[in-house]
Amino acid sequence: GKEFRDKERCKRVILEQIKQLSAKTYEDADELVHFVAAGSCLPEIIQGGDLPADFVRLEECLRSFVLEKRCKSKLAPAKVYLENVLSDVSVLSEANRQMAAEELAKIRQEMQRTEPQFRETLIRREVVMEQVERITEETCTLIDSMTRERLGSAVDDIENLVQTLVPWNGLLHVWQYANDLRYIMADMFVDRVKGCENEAKEKTKGCVNDLYMIANDTPAPASACSEVTALFTKQDPSRITTQRLKDQLSLDFVDLLFDITNTVGMSNVRKLIVPVATAAGLGLLVYIAADMKHSLARKTARKLRASIQEGTIVHDEAMRITRECRRVFKVNGWEIQSRFQKEIEAQERRRAEQEKAAKDGEQAVVYFGKVFDKADELARWVSAVEVEVEERKIKA
Repeated sequence: GKEFRDKERCKRVILEQIKQLSAKTYEDADELVHFVAAGSCLPEIIQGGDLPADFVRLEECLRSFVLEKRCKSKLAPAKVYLENVLSDVSVLSEANRQMAAEELAKIRQEMQRTEPQFRETLIRREVVMEQVERITEETCTLIDSMTRERLGSAVDDIENLVQTLVPWNGLLHVWQYANDLRYIMADMFVDRVKGCENEAKEKTKGCVNDLYMIANDTPAPASACSEVTALFTKQDPSRITTQRLKDQLSLDFVDLLFDITNTVGMSNVRKLIVPVATAAGLGLLVYIAADMKHSLARKTARKLRASIQEGTIVHDEAMRITRECRRVFKVNGWEIQSRFQKEIEAQERRRAEQEKAAKDGEQAVVYFGKVFDKADELARWVSAVEVEVEERKIKA
């Protein structure tokens, strides 16, 4: 066939393509491209003569590349591949190790920052709960003493007011007057009890608000306020009632006659048995009526005082009022403690997560460090492999 007109240009194009495909193969560029004319070879082959030098060189280069350099042709790509893979592994493992180390440092820094906060929360819970208990007890003691004092002095106030509140309609209505006295006195005492409840409610409201200010530096929530508002609004069988107290102050007819006798004397009573028409008799009736009014008021007041002083009314009411207030304090104390407990549990969960993350980070740093060291070791081994060794043996 026709010879190539521009062999160098053709050779350059072919080698450029080989260089792009395999840089290692391109290193043997002098032995890769050959130009041999078939017309010059066939006659020699037919006649049994010597082959052209170009063909002989082509044959030697081909034998060397395929047979003698088979070690290089087979191992070199594998060596390059392994070197590239191990290089990538080294880069990635070192990058991951650095990332893990940085993340571990952040976690440890966060743990150091939150540790004092956790301890402070534990200490603050103890201090606050101690203050809550102390203030609660002080308020309950104040409510109890205030209630006892107010109810203990109620009789004197009632006795001074009751005579102006109960109308006197004469001796013929003395029994009704006595009943009215009992009812009014009992009702006024029950009103005094209700006043003590209202005062206790105000004390409780202020105390509950103080508890939340101490615990959270915020006013009491709506739920706590509603509990205070509901104090003493439900029916309580242990609460003193007007009817029950009125029954304790009851007067029978014999008592009433005895009071009349003591007031006017037996001789005057006999005079009242007969019709009275004289001025003296009328005056006696007026005197008896006036003194009877005051006598009944004093006696009813004495009965009320005796019932209060000798009985357990004041004690029972003070205990009942204090007990109800203490119940509200306990509910809100539990709420404050529950808030602390939730906060502590949340911090403990966060600490557990941080400790786990720190442990995982430590393991990641160690793992990627080992991967990097192993990849570096393998890279040295691969680099030490001599792919030309077999070629040298053949030449030798």
